Amino acid sequence: MGLFIITLLSIWLFPILAIIGSRTSINKKIISTSLGSAAVILICIITGVSTRSDELDCFLFFTLYFSLSTLLLYFYSFKHQLVKILSAFILICILAIGYISGSVGVLGVGLILNDYKVKRTIFLTNNIVYKQYNLGSAPGDYRGIKTSIVKRPFWLPGLEYRTFSKTYDRDYFKDRLTKGKNPYPTLYSDDFDVKFNASNKTIILMDTVKADTIYLK
Repeated sequence: MGLFIITLLSIWLFPILAIIGSRTSINKKIISTSLGSAAVILICIITGVSTRSDELDCFLFFTLYFSLSTLLLYFYSFKHQLVKILSAFILICILAIGYISGSVGVLGVGLILNDYKVKRTIFLTNNIVYKQYNLGSAPGDYRGIKTSIVKRPFWLPGLEYRTFSKTYDRDYFKDRLTKGKNPYPTLYSDDFDVKFNASNKTIILMDTVKADTIYLK
């Protein structure tokens, strides 16, 4: 629910805040600060660095929406007509997609966010964490699961970085599908038996049918 509320508030409020900021005397300072923050966030996304809170990660991700809106409003203030027209067109398209998603498309937003919510967390050691995500919000939408291994070093307080990620789709669990009229899984695959071997740094994910071994670097 937290991710859903943050997403809706960000979609509705960030463009308004960007418009208010563009009309203040500190407009250029807001632009430089938002662009600097956006650059840091993009680098973190590319390198797999995140905070230890899904809600905070969601909020920081949507600050990119604020930064983009702020930048387009800044370009709109230019006297050059082509720049003004292009920035206005792009801004209108982005805002339209955002507000449609936050209103008539709100159910779809909720279904999408469900894939990014951690369903299971296991601390293998003090600084190595196993995370699991269920892909799909209903049996008919089942697409498998996604697993991630993150490290939380002491010198990065409040942060973590992803070292491994793998998606196990429906084909992987095809042996668990119900035969006959119901082609969907009889249960969600959130019951991996996770075994960690600290001596050789391996993680074994045991399913009812097969197993997968993850070798940590």
